[in-house]
Formats: sequence, structure tokens, C-alpha cells
Amino acid sequence: MVKPSYFSSLSMVNAKKPPPHHHDMQGKTILAFRRIVQKKRYVWKRLRKTVAKAPAPATSQRAQARLTALQARESAGACALWYFDASGFCLEPCIPYAWQPIGTTLELPQSSHNQRLNV
Repeated sequence: MVKPSYFSSLSMVNAKKPPPHHHDMQGKTILAFRRIVQKKRYVWKRLRKTVAKAPAPATSQRAQARLTALQARESAGACALWYFDASGFCLEPCIPYAWQPIGTTLELPQSSHNQRLNV
């Protein structure tokens, strides 16, 4: 026959066991969430930043006409047309990612107060 003190000592051992590590539980939860989302055919990818508002049609048509005229002058030999590439950076270093359905890209309108600085 087993003594009652044996059971009480086992319960004490179980009570003194350290709890599972929080980061282990968090990792398992994240993996489970990831599996569920991927079964729904979603992927974790970067959001595309878009301009908050499109340029005025008259402005873009005027610029396109001007460029076409300059290209015509270059082909006639009246001038040399050079193209320059601007470099710059944004003060907002955030690169957003999100779960998105496969085959689509979510767009995030860029705020006007975080503008690009050209150098």
C-alpha cells in the first residue's frame, strides 16, 4: 500500500515545476497562426506605397508634350537631350509588411508630410 505522503510530495513537485517559457509559447502560437493563414492562401509580403493623390491630368499631359517636343528636336539634331536620375531618401524608414492574398498587392497611401528629400 502507498503512503498518502507520497501523493502529497508528488503534488508539491508538480507545484514547484517552473512554468513553460513565455517565448516558447509565443513562438508556438505564431507558428500556428502562420499555418492557418497560409492555408487560407495568404502570404507575408511588403505593402506598396502609393501617392496620396494622382497628378493633375493637365500637368502630366503638358509634361508629356514637352518631352515629345524635346525628343523630336534631338532626333533632328537641333539639341542634345540628356536624362538624369535623381537620388534621394525618405525620412520615414518604415517598410510595412502585411498578410495579403496570393496574387494581390495591398497599397498604402503615402502621407504628404513624409516627403522624399532629393540630393
